[in-house]
Amino acid sequence: MVQPSSSQIPFAALLIVCLCSLVLIINPGPPSLGQAAQPSPVPAFQDVSQLETNKPVKREIALDQVHSYLINLAAGQYLSVMIKARAEFLMIAVFDPDGKKIVEGSAVSIWRKAKEFLVVAAASGLYRLEARYVRAAWMKDEPPTPYEIELGELRAATTEDRIRAAAQQTLIEAHLLQAQVRTQGPAEAWQKATEKALKKYQAALPLWRSLADRLGEAETLSFLATAYSILGEKQQALDSYHQAASLFRAMSDPFGESRVLTQIGVLHEGRGEHQEALRYYSQVIEMARSGGDPGVAAFSAN
Repeated sequence: MVQPSSSQIPFAALLIVCLCSLVLIINPGPPSLGQAAQPSPVPAFQDVSQLETNKPVKREIALDQVHSYLINLAAGQYLSVMIKARAEFLMIAVFDPDGKKIVEGSAVSIWRKAKEFLVVAAASGLYRLEARYVRAAWMKDEPPTPYEIELGELRAATTEDRIRAAAQQTLIEAHLLQAQVRTQGPAEAWQKATEKALKKYQAALPLWRSLADRLGEAETLSFLATAYSILGEKQQALDSYHQAASLFRAMSDPFGESRVLTQIGVLHEGRGEHQEALRYYSQVIEMARSGGDPGVAAFSAN
C-alpha cells in the first residue's frame, strides 16, 4: 500500500480514520448502580497498565506493539475515554467480558484534537481495550509514536449517553465497512461498501440532531459528503459539505470549516470549475492568514 498524499486524496483517505479512544485498567471503586460488578482476575495480557479516573497517562508505542488496558464495569455503566494521538495506524479495539470485539478503529480524530470513545456496558465484567500500532505495507522503520489517554468519570448511563454511544458506533461501523475493502478489495467492492456506509451516515444524522450535538452532526455531514462524492453524486456531496461548513462556522471552528471548504474546492476542481475552486481555496488561505486557529495554518500549508 502506498501512502497517499493529501493532494492526491484530500479527504477520502482520511475517511477510514475512525473515531475511537483508548484503553485502560482502573480501580474505579464500587459502581453507583444497583449491583456492583464483581472484580475479575486480571488475564495475563502483555503490557497491561493502570489508569485512574481523570489522571491522564502519556506513553509511546512502537510498531507492532500492543498495549492492553482492563476495566471492570457494571451492566448499564457509561465509560468515556479520551485519546490524543498522531499516528493514523494506531488502532483501537474493545472487547467485552466474553472476549468479543465490540468496536475497532483508528485512534486519530479527523476533526478533533482528542478522540472520545464511548461504551455503555451491556453486561457486568472485565472489559479490555487494546491499542495496537499497525504496520502498513509502506512502513519500514517508523519511530515509536506518542499518545495520551484519560478516563472520564464512570457513572450510570443516561438516555442521552446511550444515543451518543449509538451514534458513534454507527459512524465507526461505516468507516470500517470502507476500510476493510479499500485496502483489500476491487473497485466494485469499494463502491458497494461505500453505498452501505452512506446508509449508516444517514442513520447517524438524526441521532446527533436529537442531542443538539452540532459537532457530531457536522462530522457526519462531512463523511456523508465524501461518500456521495465517491459514488459520483457530486451535487449531493456539495450540499452536505455546505451544511457542514455552516455548522463549523456557527461553532467558531476554523479548522473544521477550512477542511470542508477545501473539499468543496476539490469537488469544483474535479468538475472543471476552476475559478469556483480557487474561490474556496482562497477562503482557506485567508482563514490561515487571519490566525483564527494555528491548526488552520498548518492544514492550509498542505
